[in-house]
Amino acid sequence: MSFLSKVLFIATMLNGCINSDNPGKSTDYEVILVNPLQTNHITDFHNLVTNIEFLQIETTDSNPVDAISKLWMTDNRILISTWNNEFHAYSNTGKFLFKKTKEGKGKDEILEIRDFSVTKDERTYLLGYNLIYLIDKNGVLISTLPINKPYNSYNPSRFYITENGAEIFSTSTTSLEKSPVEEYSLWINDTISNISKFYLRRRTCNIKNNTFYQSNNNVLISPVIGIDTIYSIIGKSIKPAFYIDFKDFQMLHNEIPVDHISPQTILDYAKENNKCTYVSMPIMNDTYLSFLYYFVGRYFYCFHNMRIDENFIIELSYENVSDLLFVVSPLASYNNKFCYSLPAYTIRDALDKGDFDFEFLPEKRRSELLNQLKSVKETDNPVLMLVTLKE
Repeated sequence: MSFLSKVLFIATMLNGCINSDNPGKSTDYEVILVNPLQTNHITDFHNLVTNIEFLQIETTDSNPVDAISKLWMTDNRILISTWNNEFHAYSNTGKFLFKKTKEGKGKDEILEIRDFSVTKDERTYLLGYNLIYLIDKNGVLISTLPINKPYNSYNPSRFYITENGAEIFSTSTTSLEKSPVEEYSLWINDTISNISKFYLRRRTCNIKNNTFYQSNNNVLISPVIGIDTIYSIIGKSIKPAFYIDFKDFQMLHNEIPVDHISPQTILDYAKENNKCTYVSMPIMNDTYLSFLYYFVGRYFYCFHNMRIDENFIIELSYENVSDLLFVVSPLASYNNKFCYSLPAYTIRDALDKGDFDFEFLPEKRRSELLNQLKSVKETDNPVLMLVTLKE
């Protein structure tokens, strides 16, 4: 059994939903100690890298991509959401297959695309306004499914469809009804039993950006701002998988400033009081858990080696984010590789300036990468970077 499987097996032993009013430590799931004062040099992370691969997604006149906001990979396809709310499908070699965009208000037309979800048998769902669209592998609309909303103003922006008939929704907005259930971040609707539950009570604004991150064959959930517990999806339930313990720099639950609208309130409080917050973008493979966090007005990225209980923490300073490995954050992990989306102009600029060297890789591999990327134009679609780390 892999380390990841063991961790998730522990999570399955928990019964029901953990108390969302008190998301603090528990011995029932993995506790990761992080000292935010102990950071690493960028070369420490370079020494972890054993290989880098680049995969260019095809650029045509009909499929320009501004930037990739979400990435999901299968053995056969690469699926992405773009910043301008399009859904694109590519082969596993990067060949463009099809895209879905806002079409109109007519019958069998897609009005809006907010998110996508793909099952292991590659059924693909698109989230629209109060609707879910099921499309086939060629992008043809099969059916349109209504969302049985828990209250009138419910307006989900992200979702995940499980293999066994559960729909998990996240909303980044707060309505004007101010009902108690609006304090919860996630809502699970079991379409088979017709039972629904709310999870993850919050004191701040809701989950921002992506909510569900591909982590090999599992899914991690980005925490609500102010909560330092990372959750995973087990069957039809949400279970705690990791608790990030910042020790003296931890923000206690009862000191989180209540503001359901803006994250700036809690970020200002954290900065003024030397507290860590905003654990987000969790992604894991069999060895590492990666996540972003905020401390003293700056952002940091942590790669935690679960096998040896060791952290590699990189401040996202101006100097460090000029490194191609930290220009952007990983969007997923697949086959134990951390998957990034690099803007083509960033690669082109690095090549032109001679900054693209990856000296930490063997010379033969560096030469192969340079030759592969010489054809990249700054107007091309983003290039996927797949990074393998030392186990």
